[in-house]
Amino acid sequence: MNLVLAFFLILGAVPAAASGIPESIIRVGVLEKAGSANIGAEGKFALFELNTGRKLAYSGKDILLVKADSRGILISGKVLASPVRASSLEKGKFLRLNGRRYRDSLIIRKEKEGNVTVINELGIDGYLYGILPREIGPDWPEESLKAQAVVSRTFALRNLSRHESAGYNLCARDHCQVYGGLDGEAPETNRAVDATHHAVLAWKGSLANTFFFANCGGRTADPADAWEGSESIPYLRSVRCRFCRNGRHFRWDAVVDERTLLQSFDRAGVGIERPIRSIKTSGTTHSGRAASVVIRHAGGEVRLRAGRFRMIAGPAVVRSTMISGVRRTKGG
Repeated sequence: MNLVLAFFLILGAVPAAASGIPESIIRVGVLEKAGSANIGAEGKFALFELNTGRKLAYSGKDILLVKADSRGILISGKVLASPVRASSLEKGKFLRLNGRRYRDSLIIRKEKEGNVTVINELGIDGYLYGILPREIGPDWPEESLKAQAVVSRTFALRNLSRHESAGYNLCARDHCQVYGGLDGEAPETNRAVDATHHAVLAWKGSLANTFFFANCGGRTADPADAWEGSESIPYLRSVRCRFCRNGRHFRWDAVVDERTLLQSFDRAGVGIERPIRSIKTSGTTHSGRAASVVIRHAGGEVRLRAGRFRMIAGPAVVRSTMISGVRRTKGG
């Protein structure tokens, strides 16, 4: 909480319009390359072919099975040309995707792999409603919720091109910000979003980088140390923190089997031959994190920046580069 508030005070919140940011519509990939999906609504709704304007109307009792077809998108036996927009026809009634409710509209698109992607298209604050309870508990102090709303809004607007190649702005996973749709909202966090409407963090007229995390391990890291290829940012410097020590992620451990790790290395284009003989950290950054990771294997030795090793192994598994040691377990 205090880390976020300190960041908020240093940079200062300004209206989005003051930073040249228009009232934004966000496209969120809520279902990525799935074999099928179920679309419905609380009331009357319609499907529109975006390229032709063709419209099909349905009642709130209809649940449509959506699949990709060689001719387009197969929706409960009818073929529609991709992409297709689903919109509610009744005010205050919401769409459903696989049982979960979403605001505004859903766009269904056929992928070249023969599956479907579903995108939730909605306003920035509606998007934030579905984010805040997943990123910060709604029972946190009111000012903390407001600070997180500003940080999350800034992050979203700064990263609108993150999934541009996939046809949407942001994903619903922790790669961007965890988004739960309407069913993920809470009254307390919605009020925080409303109270900070249009407010973003800016640095010299541009949107600031607003990285945030569950626990810093007692000291934050410079971006240049945390992510390969990142540059130092004047307003993001490593500082000590006395608040995270009581957090549940202050200490962590992880177990990864060798086969899974080798598959991850292979996908990343890192040549590691079985067996892996040892994995050790080498050197530390000034924030106390591992600088490099050295992997000794049957074919020799590979040295990686610790941040890259973490991304390869999986950030949900290796929670930080603040690694105290790596050892092989019995039978591992």
